[in-house]
Amino acid sequence: MRKPWVIAHRVASGHAPENTMAAFERAVAIDPRNAAAYTGIAQCCLGQISESGLPALDYLPKAAAAARRALELDEGDAEAHAAMGHIAAILHYDWTEAEWHYRRGLELNPTPYVRMAYIMLYLLPHGRAAEGAELAARILEDDPLHLIGRVVRAAALMFAQEVDAAAECCLRVLEIDGAFVKAIQTLSLIRGYQARFDESVRLAERLVDIVGRAYASLYPLAIAHAVARNAAAAALQELEDLPDSARGCPSGIGMIYATQGEIEPAFTWLERAVEEHEPTLLWIGTMPRTAGLRQHPRFQALLEKMNLNSCSASCKPE
Repeated sequence: MRKPWVIAHRVASGHAPENTMAAFERAVAIDPRNAAAYTGIAQCCLGQISESGLPALDYLPKAAAAARRALELDEGDAEAHAAMGHIAAILHYDWTEAEWHYRRGLELNPTPYVRMAYIMLYLLPHGRAAEGAELAARILEDDPLHLIGRVVRAAALMFAQEVDAAAECCLRVLEIDGAFVKAIQTLSLIRGYQARFDESVRLAERLVDIVGRAYASLYPLAIAHAVARNAAAAALQELEDLPDSARGCPSGIGMIYATQGEIEPAFTWLERAVEEHEPTLLWIGTMPRTAGLRQHPRFQALLEKMNLNSCSASCKPE
């Protein structure tokens, strides 16, 4: 059986998480004491949320049950600890428990999955983007061809507002695999920060060609148009019309409204995202594009609901 982090890499590269989940479920049916298979189930559930934009509350309970079972069978499973860190952060907004699980995973076996989990759902929400970029660099020291690790480094650099270095990370990935979805998606967002608006839009349109008209493509397309002050309404409406968009991608919709300067609908969608436990909302306190919202009382209320208010003063983008 493949190691779970290899499956997580395949999911992030565009492979269907439901297919890999079925393989892990067959493994559990054959051997109910297969801890690695339970870890794989947890990771695939989390992939359905983060990569497919499906409602978090539909998948987090199954992910939690699988990760707990994996740890019952093998407390030394580093990636099960990382999955539990995700669940503590996303489902419970419990940062003490999340940090404990992430650090335990790093202590046991700092695989790429464990490192990336800690970067994306602990360091970035807490304004520690430079530290995240440094940790991602260690993944690349071990494996220079680890493409999703390079994209995670790009994301950390983007949060640290080192946008030129972030773009170079994505371009390096695309030299190796020109259709690597996460690199195209991230580079589209970065080009918007660089005021290279036409390129941002072209990259987002390329995503539509690769993955179809889905959350992974429509969100960057609408953001690219909004940043460029083009007509984002069509892509935004299409995003809102996706099945379960109100539960699966409310923070993305809220961010598009915020980018357009429409504060009331922005907060309506962002507040819905808190209730739906959408994971991308965890970055809102340190995401460069939220600077215009941070002084609003409703923004501080959002942080409080996610237990991120204690770092709201210190967790500014670096």
